[in-house]
Amino acid sequence: MVDDTITDGKRIGQFLASELTGLERGLLSRVDVVDADPDAEPSPTGTEAYTVTLDGDAVAVAVLLPEAVELRRTADTWVQPETLRDITVEEDRLTVESAAAVKEAVDCLVATLGE
Repeated sequence: MVDDTITDGKRIGQFLASELTGLERGLLSRVDVVDADPDAEPSPTGTEAYTVTLDGDAVAVAVLLPEAVELRRTADTWVQPETLRDITVEEDRLTVESAAAVKEAVDCLVATLGE
């Protein structure tokens, strides 16, 4: 059993990028992570780390915070998930507060982009 929860913004951002680029099913096969800054460090106001694209068009920017990563939509808003666990959805921002919540964030991204 794992006792530690990863809540470091940089690590959460890395897990999210890996999940987005590692899954090749359905809509996710058309999603990519581009313009990644490997030197990006979390900051209280947020540091842009990479852009998420769908078919080459930017759909969100990943912003590193000290204890979370935010996916900020470049247009439109996020679909509100039915259940929330360590993510917060506010119109154009999806905040992922732990590495355990990355899969839920990916599901929210798929639901949003699939509309």
